[in-house]
Amino acid sequence: MASSLVSDRCYNVANANTLFSTIDGLIILRPSKTCWGATMSFTIPSGCYALVSSKGASLDFQDDEGNQIAVWPPGLHFPYLPWVKVDYLITKQSIVLNIPITTFRTKDDVAVEIDTTITFRFMGDPDLGEDTYLIRKLVHQSKPSGIQKLLEDSVEEALQVLIRAKKHTEVYGIRKFTNESNSSSEITKESVGETQFVTSPAASMTPSEHDSPWSEATYWGRESTTDVEDSMEQETSDTIDIPKQDSLISSTNDATEMIRGRLNQQLLSQGIEIQSFVIKNVTLPNEIQSVIKQKSMTLNIANEETLHRVSDTQDAFLDEDIQTIMKAFQDERNEKHHIDLEKINDEQMKLNDTMAQASKTEAMIR
Repeated sequence: MASSLVSDRCYNVANANTLFSTIDGLIILRPSKTCWGATMSFTIPSGCYALVSSKGASLDFQDDEGNQIAVWPPGLHFPYLPWVKVDYLITKQSIVLNIPITTFRTKDDVAVEIDTTITFRFMGDPDLGEDTYLIRKLVHQSKPSGIQKLLEDSVEEALQVLIRAKKHTEVYGIRKFTNESNSSSEITKESVGETQFVTSPAASMTPSEHDSPWSEATYWGRESTTDVEDSMEQETSDTIDIPKQDSLISSTNDATEMIRGRLNQQLLSQGIEIQSFVIKNVTLPNEIQSVIKQKSMTLNIANEETLHRVSDTQDAFLDEDIQTIMKAFQDERNEKHHIDLEKINDEQMKLNDTMAQASKTEAMIR
């Protein structure tokens, strides 16, 4: 992860990709004169955008179809006069840039620190149908420090819109938010120059479309409400000001994707594509954190007491049901035992009568 963007000299173009991979934040290499000498050829490594000049003037490459492009393809190029050389090698790799921690003000005027990172790449690959002149324009008009400043300012502006629409009790949930529409997961094409780039609908949204697209209700999502709340929330909501669960955990869309779309709206035309935007950490002032922690602990204690009461009630109902079932079983068993005793007595009486009759008959025979 890079904390700054830099450029450097290259004394052997064969090592260009190794340098791009090992030096954090390296985006541009300037081949030295020792790379070419007084030869009639030059080599361009793969994995880089190459800008070539002739006597200091930019030189386009003409492909087999006769199209002029600003970046030269990799490989050996021969024959060319000695003053035709590679001026710049620009990486095609994705760059992970750490944005300095910035302080923002929430809707209720509480300072919050946001730590973020972005992953981006430079656009200009003719194989992807991108405008190759974006690379030349970017390199000639901006230094690495200028590109870094552009990225940091764009991120700060996008975050300012987001944080200013949230209260301090909601900022821990800015990674994700609740939105009634899933339309942001779809993609549309936006034309930038002569090239079609894929962006999210948030990137193509303008203030004239919809009602205040940058407002909290439409751009950053609507707060969901329910007619029936959980019993534990009803007991604590009157006395405890605590963030609701749906403001901390997302049910649909990711706010970071909305920010990424807005960044791409600003930067695609300048040859920079934001591939991901990550909010690493959100920090509130210590006194605010203490209050939220205390309120959370109070809510947890209240919830625990409610759960204990519910558990005790359920245990009482369960014990009562068990006693009822046991009593019914005992009554049924006693009744069956009584019936069996009556049957035994009846059979015993019949047996006694039979034995008496047999004794009487035996006496008569004698």
